[in-house]
Amino acid sequence: MSGEDRLQRGVEDSFRNRGVELDSAAGECSCRDITDYLFEYLDHQLSAVQSERLQAHISGCSRCTERAEAETHVRDILRASCREVAPATLRVRIAQQISIYRRTTRDFG
Repeated sequence: MSGEDRLQRGVEDSFRNRGVELDSAAGECSCRDITDYLFEYLDHQLSAVQSERLQAHISGCSRCTERAEAETHVRDILRASCREVAPATLRVRIAQQISIYRRTTRDFG
């Protein structure tokens, strides 16, 4: 089982343990469900059915819409501020070290 599959199974188990069956057609999501699973939703770690159920709630709830938009905005700011590019000299030194490592491990591996 891949790491992604284990993560998906963990999220589904967590939903079930709280009595939330987002894969079923019955019932609606609550604001608490959005609070508990917003990060997984925004990270696209939920099944299509789970995502649709959360999206339906977010679309109809102004408070959850604001929460989701605020988190998306924070993520956009962080993503934009973390666009540091390593200096060319550092990239060259790292590439050289990787090349040396590959040659030495190939000879002894």
